[in-house]
Amino acid sequence: MQIDNAFITRILEPLKITVDEASRSIMDVYHKDTYDTETKSDGSPVTEADNRSNEIIIKSLKNISNDIPILTEEIYEKDLINTDIPYWLVDPLDGTKEFINKSNDFTVNIALIEDSKPIFGIIGAPATGKIWHGSHFNNSSNNHSVPEMIRIVMSKSHQTEEDKKFLDYMGSLNIKYEIILHLLHLEIGH
Repeated sequence: MQIDNAFITRILEPLKITVDEASRSIMDVYHKDTYDTETKSDGSPVTEADNRSNEIIIKSLKNISNDIPILTEEIYEKDLINTDIPYWLVDPLDGTKEFINKSNDFTVNIALIEDSKPIFGIIGAPATGKIWHGSHFNNSSNNHSVPEMIRIVMSKSHQTEEDKKFLDYMGSLNIKYEIILHLLHLEIGH
């Protein structure tokens, strides 16, 4: 399978529908008085919403591109991914702690990885219904021009020292940036 701009264009609408369906399933659980919550081996929580979103995304990605393997935060199989081939990288509910605390700071994240680099990503914010997407193929840096403003998506509650150093570095180069949604860190097109 050749992954190019035509492929991304062909799968974009089905992926938007997928993110919307996953987001709605998350919000259904969000509005419940009680829901199932477990603790993963790393100590992080996983809820009924994580699992519902994960199921929707996996089923959809198999329909959209059955020949591309899927790696999700909820189902991790080390041997599943061969870094020589493209694969989907999914976090069906990024910000589970924020979700549990009834904050609106959580997202649905789907990225397409090729040669160990993200080449496409789509992010949905279930609480607002907003969806963002970007691709290496339509990135202005591919045209050797510098964008006027770089949009950065970064974690609100999990900002690391590395994240802070990155922002400092961007500032030192006089690169204008805007943090559009403080939820996660995903770099697309580099």
